[in-house]
Amino acid sequence: MRNIIVVECISTGKNFIGDIINRGYNPVVLDLKNVDTEDGKEFGKHVKEEYELIPYEFDMIYEKDTFEETLEEVRKFDPLLIVPGNERGVVLAAKLTHELGLLGNSIENLDAMTLKNEMHNRLAERGLRSIKITD
Repeated sequence: MRNIIVVECISTGKNFIGDIINRGYNPVVLDLKNVDTEDGKEFGKHVKEEYELIPYEFDMIYEKDTFEETLEEVRKFDPLLIVPGNERGVVLAAKLTHELGLLGNSIENLDAMTLKNEMHNRLAERGLRSIKITD
């Protein structure tokens, strides 16, 4: 069975697990590391609680100390797709997708996907409605 990896699957991203299973694939959640602060520990606890609310079985892997190590861990699962399960997963999902040659978001557009001012600049470049942001 082919694997679809969801990078940090919380909030509405939890819905991906059921969707993946219903389409005949195996869900694999890539859990992201948290900063070693009180806020980071609290967020990590929140993420674990979110995972416990998912009513399906899924495999779990963990972000490693380096991108290269994480890439090798992900590569073992020979994923069909890698999708972000929340905002924090966008950058890593795009970079992993790029390195593995999978269909997904372009790393060239990461700034427009993660920085509001750049998103509006790109919209304006295409003649679409945008908000001018000043610093």
